[in-house]
Amino acid sequence: MSHQSVILAFSTMIFLSGCQLSAPGERALSNDQCFTPSCETVCPAGETCSSDTPNGLFFRGASLFDDIFGGAPRATAEGGTQEFIVHRDSEGKQAFAPFDAEASSPLEIAELAAPRVTLRGAAAGSGFLRILDVDTGALHDRIELEVLPIASVRLTETPMSFFDPEAAGKFDLALFKGSSVRLGVALQSADGAGLVDESMTVTITGDAKEEVAAVPEWDKRILTVGAAGTVSASVVAGAGAPVSVTMPIVDVLDDIVAVKNTVSADLAKPLPVGSGRNVCFRGVSNGRAVAGLSGWVMSGEGSIEVNYAAEACGVVKALAAGKATIFVEVGGAKKSFPVTMAVAAKRDEAPAEKASGEEIVGLTPGERARH
Repeated sequence: MSHQSVILAFSTMIFLSGCQLSAPGERALSNDQCFTPSCETVCPAGETCSSDTPNGLFFRGASLFDDIFGGAPRATAEGGTQEFIVHRDSEGKQAFAPFDAEASSPLEIAELAAPRVTLRGAAAGSGFLRILDVDTGALHDRIELEVLPIASVRLTETPMSFFDPEAAGKFDLALFKGSSVRLGVALQSADGAGLVDESMTVTITGDAKEEVAAVPEWDKRILTVGAAGTVSASVVAGAGAPVSVTMPIVDVLDDIVAVKNTVSADLAKPLPVGSGRNVCFRGVSNGRAVAGLSGWVMSGEGSIEVNYAAEACGVVKALAAGKATIFVEVGGAKKSFPVTMAVAAKRDEAPAEKASGEEIVGLTPGERARH
């Protein structure tokens, strides 16, 4: 993968986080699975359906900052709200209007302005949003939606949720002085599912200025961080108690750590010669993941190419088998990462003889080989 390709990949992930797929209503879902009888006759039991929408409707809810590909609709937080847009098509190109709407407990209609309808989750549970013909009351389509209580509230740096999800999910934040930080507010249920409350409020205090006009999404905030002290975010969402998160401002890092996940290669394992690998890093201060880091410098020593790509990530390419070193600098800290580079065995060749303690890239040992 080229240096430019990796930059594009990271940019695509960030932009796709704002995308949101539409979910089919019951009639649309039945139509997709219907062959005989005619799909035009499909109607949920106990309902009288409109002939104007034989293929049903699709519903698009709010997006989450850490949801790369979208996936409507998310559960609404208990006590919170979520706006849904109704479409005739799954791509969201044909808005549907006019219509009337009804919601069953625990859902309540907070506002209706077709093709948009805003629901409030009055209590935990699930209920139906029914889209109705304004003249006859016949059902255009309906969808069952869930309401869940908020179990936890987390703040993270929005790019961190892509290149370092472990830090985003487990580490408290520190903010680097003078930086611009893209914060994401994650509302989660007891099982870790992301929840929506578009009526959520976030109040920022301390040595930072919030750029309100630059953030159209409900769960994102952009801060310009000051030079010292702390920054606090008070979050009021759903029926939960207010949550206050305090983040220290730091001017130097304690450590730089290599991360390993589906985006970033594990530097403890040999790098295959001839192909590029993404590698990402985490800045740490007093046990906290540091947000707002910029000016990353990455280089290599030995038969290896190292180029900065985007955010906290670079691209490394092993040029020959042997040992090499990756150097990373940011936030007043510099650290070296020794790596091993090896030639991957070809599929149509017999495995090379393995020296004691040596791992051959691309091969998985059998049970006897591991002992």
